[in-house]
Order: sequence, then C-alpha cells, then structure tokens
Amino acid sequence: MIALVGLLNDFDIFRERVPDSDPTTAPSSPTLPSGPIPRASSSGATTNQTLLRLDAPKGVQENDVLIAQVHGRGRQPIKAPEGWRRIDRIESSGDNMESFWKVATGHEPPSYDFDIQHLDGKGGGIIAWQGLDPVDPIADTSLQSGVGTTQVVVPGVATSAPRSPLILMIGVIGETSATKPSDMDERWIEISPPGEFRSTTACFTGLQIAASESGEKLAEIGGAEGFGGWVAQLIALRPA
Repeated sequence: MIALVGLLNDFDIFRERVPDSDPTTAPSSPTLPSGPIPRASSSGATTNQTLLRLDAPKGVQENDVLIAQVHGRGRQPIKAPEGWRRIDRIESSGDNMESFWKVATGHEPPSYDFDIQHLDGKGGGIIAWQGLDPVDPIADTSLQSGVGTTQVVVPGVATSAPRSPLILMIGVIGETSATKPSDMDERWIEISPPGEFRSTTACFTGLQIAASESGEKLAEIGGAEGFGGWVAQLIALRPA
C-alpha cells in the first residue's frame, strides 16, 4: 500500500511539471495534400519476348486512374490489354513509345501484358493516381524526338486546373542514364537485359500549381554503349 501511494505521488509530481497547453503556441494540424496524388507505381523491362508484363501498382483502389508507359523497338502500334485506352504515340526510326490509361475497377488483375511485337529490349511502368477525373483524365500532351543529343527538351502542355499533375516519359534506344528535370521527381528508370538492342525507359512526375501552360521540360540522358535516338512525351492530367 505504501509503495502504491508513493507511485501515485510520483505521478502527481510528473503531472505538475507538464505545462498547460497554450493555444497560441500549439502546433497546427498538418496540411493534407490537395489535388491528385500518385498512390503507387510499378515498372519493369525485358528482352527476347514480344510481351512486356507490368505488375498492377500495389494498393490500387477502385476509381484510381492508371497511366501506363510502354517503350521498345518497332514501328507497329503497341497492343494494350482490354480496357486500356491510348493517350498518345510517338515513333522515330524504330524507337516506339506509347502511353495508355484506364480506370481501376474493384477487381484488377495482378499484372497486364502489352504486346510490342518485337523481340528487342523494352520497358515501361504504371502509375496509379488518386483524385483524377475518371471520365476524361488527360488534359493535354506533347511529343518530341531526337538523335545525337543528350538533352531531352519537350514542349510544354496546357493544364486545365490548379495543381495538375504532369508526367514526362522518355524512351531511349540503348543503355544509358537519365536525369530528371529540376522540378520533377523520378518514378522509374528501367534498362532492359542484354540483347541485340537494349532500351532505357524513364518516367518523371511533377505538379503544375497554376492552371496555365507548363513550359518546356528539360531532362538529360548520358551517352553509353549502344546509345541511339530518344522519344519523349509530356502529359498534363486533369484533376477530378
């Protein structure tokens, strides 16, 4: 009993040392992010087969908008799985890249197979977005290609609302490095396994705060063995 009384007394002493809360200095609640946010992403690369299998991003939820990048050699349009819609396509001297979108259902498969119809290196990825317009999530796109330069400069796109996400996708013939634009974050850089032609596939995301033209985006790619031309897409997404 004496020990219990002593313990209670100690608790009273500790309690007295805790100052009363001062509403003028109490920390404010953290500001929750507004606008669309990327929930998760997945990526991969392969060679010596015509299909590129990309896993569904972890934690994808119903009504998320999935944005896919697929890159490889070839001149034929890439065949997407059922339910995916093409955003845009760019092909230059056999360097082929396409983007697609779909709205997630409550029963998404564990992976998706994209048919590039070519055995050389290929790569890509998928981003699951929360908070995009599920009916018309694409506000604008721009395309660019280049050969013999390590600077990737892509024309700007027009956004439809404040805090609109931007996606920059780059595909390169050969194994190389890629450096993100200063105002964007890296989502993935995938290099295909050794083969006759390797590929490098990169994806970066950013946020356009004001509803306006984004301005051009500049990324850097490094020279390496087998380095060839590049193709790029810039996409403006539409918030819900």
